[in-house]
Formats: sequence, structure tokens, C-alpha cells
Amino acid sequence: MTRIIAGKAKGQRLKVPPVGTRPTSDRIREALFSTMDSWLSSQGHAWAESNFVDLFGGSGAIGLEAKSRGAHRVCIVESDPAAARLISENSSHCQCSVEILRRDAFRWNPDELTTIVFADPPYADSDHAVRALFDRLTSDPLLAGALIICERGKKSGSPWSSETALRLERSWERKYGDTVVWYGHVVGPE
Repeated sequence: MTRIIAGKAKGQRLKVPPVGTRPTSDRIREALFSTMDSWLSSQGHAWAESNFVDLFGGSGAIGLEAKSRGAHRVCIVESDPAAARLISENSSHCQCSVEILRRDAFRWNPDELTTIVFADPPYADSDHAVRALFDRLTSDPLLAGALIICERGKKSGSPWSSETALRLERSWERKYGDTVVWYGHVVGPE
């Protein structure tokens, strides 16, 4: 069962697509959001002034959790039409208004300053494709100063290429069983 962990929609159950997705476990989501809370605090930000993007949305659980915690704007990017409809249903059920973009997450570009980007590409996607995504995103001025997060299987390599790593002020990872979560703080404006 997938549910919202905290905030105004705490405890609300979410529908999950029957096939093709791998929902992030409650344990990992708790750790993710604990890290995001700490990072926001260290940067002098609050959820209420944060723009959050959930790439490869699946059920929308990560983006809806961010909205439940008070994120100002949440954009969930999902290419599969059935999953996008499910995200819309989950959004209505939780009374969490989010923007749902039906497009390939590998082609997403920010349209305003973004505080946090979470990406959970299918584990089958190549490391090369994931690195290319972050190479492009970390060079976008609308992500300067943002926290980027990537969830991958433990058999995957780092999502950061050497070019991406140069654009990160700080990078770290956390392991949870078969899952590794990578964090990077994009170099902010000079």
C-alpha cells in the first residue's frame, strides 16, 4: 500500500499503476523527505516557497507528498497516459493540486526557477541516458542552486557524469537495500 506520509493529506492511500512502475517504499520516502527538509532548512527555504518537480511520476506519490507538505508548485512529469490519469485521480483524492505534464521526462525543461528535482527513471533505462539527462539539467540556469535527486537500482552506476559532477557544489548518496538515492546540490548563481 502506498500512502501519503505527512502533511495535509497524511494517511491518504494512493492508487498505483498495475504494471510498469516500481513505487518508492514508505521507508525510502521518509528518508528522502527527511533529507529534503534538512536541505531546505540549510538553504533558508521552506516548503511553502519551493518549486518541486517529480520526473517519471508513476503514481505521483513523491510529488503528491511534496504538495502535502506544502510545496508552492509541484509539477509531475509522466509520459504514460494511464499513469497520468492515475496521478490526476490521486491528486483529486488527496486534494493536492499539482500540474501534470504528459511528456517524456528525458525531454523536460524547467520553465521557472526550481528548488528540487526528483527523478526515478525505470531501472532498465541506461546509465548513459540518465547521465545525459542530468548533464543537460545541471547546465540549465533555472536549476542553479537546486537540489537534484535520482533514485536508481544498486546495480546502476552514478547518475552523474564527470561534467555533471563539476556543476555540483555537493554530492552524496544513500543506500536502502536494492535502491540507491543520489543527491546533488547544483552550483548556484555567482
